[in-house]
Amino acid sequence: MEFLSRDEFESVDDGSYMIRNSSRWDYFKEVIKQIKIIDNFDKINKTLELGPYKTPLIKNGDIMDINNYSDGCAIEVGDFFQHDASIVPYPFKDKEYDLIIACQVLEHLKTNQKEVIKEFNRISKRVIITLPYKWFRPCDMHHMIDEKVIDYWANGLNYSYEEIMGGGGEEVRILRIYELNDSNLFKIPFYLKKDLDSSNLENKKLKKIITNKNNHIKNLKEKNSKQNEKLKKYKSRKVVKYVDKLKKII
Repeated sequence: MEFLSRDEFESVDDGSYMIRNSSRWDYFKEVIKQIKIIDNFDKINKTLELGPYKTPLIKNGDIMDINNYSDGCAIEVGDFFQHDASIVPYPFKDKEYDLIIACQVLEHLKTNQKEVIKEFNRISKRVIITLPYKWFRPCDMHHMIDEKVIDYWANGLNYSYEEIMGGGGEEVRILRIYELNDSNLFKIPFYLKKDLDSSNLENKKLKKIITNKNNHIKNLKEKNSKQNEKLKKYKSRKVVKYVDKLKKII
């Protein structure tokens, strides 16, 4: 499996796009890293990316987008399907894909996120999503998306991995991975599934898995706390600037 490189990403001939998405490569790198981890433990043969514009992450992977940008893509792509992602069903067979990638897509799908995630469950074994995280944008589709909003959209599905990424403000994004299999019961990292399925699993190994998971949760909470502090400072600066503008007008 080959991936989009930094040079290929920067080769996209669209200045306004690159300026508007100056931090995009940072979270692209993390998504690519997670795909490599998955592929190492559970071979990925067929992928579908939703709405990647001209920078899909996986070379020769399939794409679905509302507009056809395939001729201007930075890398070679597989099959292109022109389809509005907010409309289900999608034109695919049950469990046709090993992995769906939806980076900064779900927030654009009107109010159909629940139905779309159900459709992910039908056509794929697994999905990686990224979303803007707690962006302060009143009356905007990106406004204050957090864990509760995503849990509501997921409608009971358990995520197997979560990470908060970015430096602060509108650079902060949340990444989640969902296992779309029969039971969707994995509270521990998905790549340990084979260990849990083994009838020879030792108590020491299970204890280590649980300890690692607890440490992971602790680290996430600490990271979230730091991100929330940065977000508060960012909001305070925005409010002060807004008040100053009002004073000038008055």
